Parts: sequence; C-alpha cells; structure tokens
Amino acid sequence: MLHFEDRDSHWRNRHNMNKKIMTRFVQFVNRVLLLHSLNASNIQSFSLSISVFYKDLCPLNRWISDVLNRGVKELCMNLTVQLEINAHSFLESPNLEKLKLRNCSIRIPTSRCLSSLTVLKFFGVTLISDPSNRSQKLILNFPVLRTYEAEDCTWVNVKSVTFEVPLLKVLSVKLPSWSTFTLSRTKFKFRASRLTQFSYGSIVAGSLKFEMLSHLELGNVAGEILLMFLMCTPFLKTLILEVLIQFKEEVLVPKLVPACFESNLQVVQFGRLNGDEHEMRFVKHVLEKALVLETVKYSVTKGLCRSNFENVKEKIFSFKRSEKLVLMEFMLV
Repeated sequence: MLHFEDRDSHWRNRHNMNKKIMTRFVQFVNRVLLLHSLNASNIQSFSLSISVFYKDLCPLNRWISDVLNRGVKELCMNLTVQLEINAHSFLESPNLEKLKLRNCSIRIPTSRCLSSLTVLKFFGVTLISDPSNRSQKLILNFPVLRTYEAEDCTWVNVKSVTFEVPLLKVLSVKLPSWSTFTLSRTKFKFRASRLTQFSYGSIVAGSLKFEMLSHLELGNVAGEILLMFLMCTPFLKTLILEVLIQFKEEVLVPKLVPACFESNLQVVQFGRLNGDEHEMRFVKHVLEKALVLETVKYSVTKGLCRSNFENVKEKIFSFKRSEKLVLMEFMLV
C-alpha cells in the first residue's frame, strides 16, 4: 500500500506550506512511483491526502492514471480543499475494486461501467454531467458493487441517475443541506434486487422509489419511515420488521395504501412483538389491507406472561384478514 499525505510534518513549514515545499512533495511522490515502476512492483492500494490548493493538477491526475495503469485495486483520494480531478482514468479502470473520494469534483460521462468495483464511497463530492450529455441523464453500471455510500454530494446538470447494481447489499445516502439540494433536483434510481441494508438522511424523502426491491428488512423503525418505504416499494414481496418504535393513528390515510399491499406483499415477519397498542395498530393495518398476504410470522418476547401472550394472539386472530392468508405463526424469542 502506498499512502502520501502533504499534511505530514516532514512537508510542513510551521503552519504554512509554501511553493517550494509543495514542489518537494510532488517530486517525492514522483520518485517513489518511478522507483516502483523500475522495480516492476505491483501497487495494490494507493491513498493520497491533499490539504492545500494546487494550481497545477497535472501531477495529481498523472499519479492517479499511473497507479491505475498498473492495476491498482484500491484508490482513496482525501482532499481538504475542493479540486477537480480527471475521472477518466478511474472510470475506465477494469481492475479497480474500491474507490473512495472526498471533497473533489469529477465529470461523469453519459454512461459508465466499472466491472470490478465492489465498494464505492463519495463524501462531499461534486459530480458534473459532461456538456455533451444534452439529456442530463446518467446510467452507471456496477455489476458487482456491494457497498455504495454517498454523503453531502452534489450533482450538477444532472436530471436523473440510474444505478444498475444487481448485487448491491449496502446503500447509504445522506443528502446535503436543503439549499444545496434544491439546486440540483436530481432523481435517483437504484436497480438493486439484493439490498439488505439501507440508510437515508435528508429532509426531502418524497422522491425515493425502489421499483425493483422485493425483499426488505428493517431494524428499529418509526411508523412514518416504515410507511415511506412501503409507498416506495410497489413490488415488495417480503417484509421483515424487527422493532416498530411507534405507529401513530394519524399516519393512516385510507386513500394512501401502498401499492405492494394490493398486488405483491405475500410474507410479513414481526420481530420482538410486545403487544403494544401501536404494534397492534400496524398488525391490523397489514392484515386488513394486504390483499395477497399468505404468511405472517410473529416473534413475541418472552417477557410477556402466558395470559398476555394468549391475549395478543386472540386479538390478532380477531382482526379481519386476507382470504389468501394460510399461515399465521407465533414464536417466543
């Protein structure tokens, strides 16, 4: 692994980094990369941390291109100041498996496929559509991507982005502040049929849509967030819910029934059910509105006494339910 950092005390002159010292740093990186080239040694991982503004970005872009041409598998760019780097080299790399970018700007072509990329992390990155892309629509194909994290990223001149990520398991998105987000109005679509972990942070949640998601597992979740997910997953077949924190009666709007309730949701599993009023409210809602529901499993906490456990079962059996429901199973956990 090669790691270079201009914030290292070796390159610092007290609190400033003058032009002469910056030049020494660039020359040092050049010599190290040249030495590796002469020795024909492979570079598996390359990490670069930059803390000052470089007027000439040619060395940075040359380093990136150089290590990628040697088949580097992991690339990390950690910039303190916003710099525009040439993304052409790593967007063309067939060997790159992990890519982490922080606080930089890159230009994205209309479509791109990274065949080996498994981990992609963007933090404070500005992604700009190529001027030749008149439709301002992007298609990013990552056939083996498992993890995608994006925090405080901005998309410029981009109307929509489609992520073709059939093997994606972990998706974490934290949008920037409202003022920045409203400038882009970018729509995101993730075609991810194997998603198991999802994290989303923003004050704008209405535009989410997971049209291909058929299996959804949630940990501790509030009723409003749960309904938001259900409204965004029209083809959901299986819902596994660990803990429902709350489910207020006012969130139930008769005319706003999730599309998956009417045509696709077949299996629902409740974990750590305590028999609380808000839990029973959601159970009742699911049993009444999920028209094609076939299997429901309830994991009831052992803290309930025998009589309360029987009361919970009796109450659930009293709810109106789908005619297609063939199995209701209760388990103590």
